[in-house]
Amino acid sequence: MQRRCPLCNQTITKVASKFVGSKPQTLSVLAPPPSEERSVPGLPAVLEDSAPLLQRLHAFFEHERYSLGRRTTPAPPPRPRWGPGSVGHARRQPPPPAAGPSPYFQRLQRHARSMRQPATPAAPGPPPAAGTAEEILGWRRAVYAEGTWTRIQWPLQERGVEPRRSRAELRAWVLRELQVLLPGVDCTLILTLVLALFGTPGPHADAIRALDCFLGTRTAHFWHELRVLSASPLSLPAHDHALRAARTGALVVATHHTTRPAAEKTRVEWHWVDLTSGDGLADCFSALGPELVAVVNCAAASAPAFCEQNADHAAALNVPHQLLKSLAGLAATPLLIHISTDQVYAGTGTPAAGWSEDCKPQPVNVYGATKLEAERAVQASWPKHVILRPSIIVGPPPPFPVHRPLFLQFVLSALSQQKPTTFFTDEWRCPVSVHDIVAACLRLIAEADKPRAHRLYNMGGPHRLSRAEMAEAAAAVGGWSTAAVLRQPAASVTRAAPSPQDIAMDSSLCAADLGVHATPLESVLRAVCAAAQPDP
Repeated sequence: MQRRCPLCNQTITKVASKFVGSKPQTLSVLAPPPSEERSVPGLPAVLEDSAPLLQRLHAFFEHERYSLGRRTTPAPPPRPRWGPGSVGHARRQPPPPAAGPSPYFQRLQRHARSMRQPATPAAPGPPPAAGTAEEILGWRRAVYAEGTWTRIQWPLQERGVEPRRSRAELRAWVLRELQVLLPGVDCTLILTLVLALFGTPGPHADAIRALDCFLGTRTAHFWHELRVLSASPLSLPAHDHALRAARTGALVVATHHTTRPAAEKTRVEWHWVDLTSGDGLADCFSALGPELVAVVNCAAASAPAFCEQNADHAAALNVPHQLLKSLAGLAATPLLIHISTDQVYAGTGTPAAGWSEDCKPQPVNVYGATKLEAERAVQASWPKHVILRPSIIVGPPPPFPVHRPLFLQFVLSALSQQKPTTFFTDEWRCPVSVHDIVAACLRLIAEADKPRAHRLYNMGGPHRLSRAEMAEAAAAVGGWSTAAVLRQPAASVTRAAPSPQDIAMDSSLCAADLGVHATPLESVLRAVCAAAQPDP
């Protein structure tokens, strides 16, 4: 059966096979031929069912073959050799009304065409004030124009995973980026499409293909920035601060004492120092020059048993007298970020909300005592400082070997080998992601000269967990049996150093001032376990 009428050249969709008088009694509906079926490549089936308007939008742009910087128009169909529309036919029928774009799509198409013409440069004006919406949009335009992809690598999430921020904040960021990439366009429908694609499980390449007709050559860059934001532990303003600080291309120098890591694995400049004697500090600061912005002091003897047996060495290393002395001789006044510990708290009589910065510190071991002494030395000698008190730090293994296993790697090793291991049920901590600490430091460095009402912050994770609960959470994420987790009280073993029982902290001040959203342990475990899987 021919699918087109020989008189009007229209597609035949219904056939009347039996008439009673002038009215059809039997009417057959024909399915459209396969060549006329339109689909939306790259769009998830869930969107085809629930968002026909988005489907129409995507199909329209696929038909137009539009992308930034390039546009190809399909060749017109050949004219028929007979019938309406043929050359020399005496009786032409008006073309059927096309289901063309609505005024919104017409405006979007006109804007796309206008972007292919070189814009007339506007007259130079005064630069916008820093931090204003106009200035931020200009910064984002420069990021996409220069092709500067964000290199801060939080553990990126897959599509369909709940993002680490509110939907309203994610929506605000996507709308801002679309305004940068498509200025002057109503991006409401494209915004909906982006959020739907990001919330739908599937390969990232499919989402990029689905958005390519809107954003063109910048689609992959935009999608990468969206993934970085979704996984970032920072609020949107703090995230912007961190990206801008990282984009300045500042020189980063790190110090070592016993083992020098490979430079190609860390992409920083390494200097040998001895913090107990001060040797090497002068050369290190000379290499940095007079424009030094910040110093992050992570050095410490952090094993409580070692500190208990080597109190003098622990004090010489943990209390940064030599570092403070070297800073005092500099022409610059950098911000000193000093990493302390939650073990400055007593661990008994814990407040219901956890230990806050206002609680009186009472360490129960040498390690905690030396770290508290270090805090007081920093506060007395260097006014431009910030002290962070983290709990157990969890995250991926370091890029170079360390002298003792980190807690999370110790737990994962025991579980993967199903080696029976004792984990205490009556010692509580708030494990914090190493990426959260990095995010806090980046925010502080970006605002190094900002006056601060607070210079001491607790940095704990969002949940109070015992060591046994941490091990069981790791087993659940890694798919291991909990038979290797031996739940015991702390008093069941003899320890070389006393340990505080409950030092769960209230970290709300850090979240409010620095904009750091604490990462749950389960999210850290998922990222670490996924990174440990061999490539297929």
